Amino acid sequence: MVTANGLQVALGGRTILHGLTFQIPAGSFVGLLGPNGSGKTTLIRTISGVLPYSGQLLLEGRPLQSWPRRALARRVAVVRQAPTLAFDFTVEDIVLLGRAPHKGWLEPFTTTDRVRVREALATVDLADATHRLIHTLSGGEQQRVFLAQALAQEADLLLLDEPTAHLDVHYQFEFLDRVRDLVAAGRTVVAVFHDLSLAARYADRLLVLHQGHLVADGPPDEVLTEDLIARVFRMKARIHDLPDGMRCIHYLHPITETPTLS
Repeated sequence: MVTANGLQVALGGRTILHGLTFQIPAGSFVGLLGPNGSGKTTLIRTISGVLPYSGQLLLEGRPLQSWPRRALARRVAVVRQAPTLAFDFTVEDIVLLGRAPHKGWLEPFTTTDRVRVREALATVDLADATHRLIHTLSGGEQQRVFLAQALAQEADLLLLDEPTAHLDVHYQFEFLDRVRDLVAAGRTVVAVFHDLSLAARYADRLLVLHQGHLVADGPPDEVLTEDLIARVFRMKARIHDLPDGMRCIHYLHPITETPTLS
């Protein structure tokens, strides 16, 4: 789905991403990890086509820069942290915006568009919320509305930028269970995580960034080691493998000295 080779991004004269090389296969769930300021959101924005870059970045084997904006919007959808909305939009209004890449200038929404909206809302279990105002929903429900917007967009690649950052633990798991179901149905997902245990639980593969460099790439059980957590996240930790195949990370204390990254 996505191939990067020597990907570099510079903003305001400062290099943010340094020569990243990786592949994201279609139908995979990739977790993007790293300390604050490591370049995670910059990478998400670059893959979405918002930021300029140098090096090679391919979407479905085609240079990202060669994709027309409307065609790119039909292939790639971004789900951000639920924003604060200034107006009382209905759930249907929000999700209908996902149909915009499929519409011409001033072309009205059709019955087909509204069918796609209903299908998307049913997928995230909000079929009965079509006419509710967005501010009347819980945080978890609002985040599912924005996921439904991305589904209505009919994009095959979903980029999730810390989508569970402000959700309580119930809604974090509920939301990511929905995302996992989408991957099982054939979507490709790249998601920024701060919670390492959640990343290990849900992602098939992890990319770890540090100061704009890719320092680890592989399955969670190979990438998330006590040594990496110490070197990249500056935390002394113990990792316990649970009987159900999950991994529990027990944080002991911060590491004050600056570790050397190999």
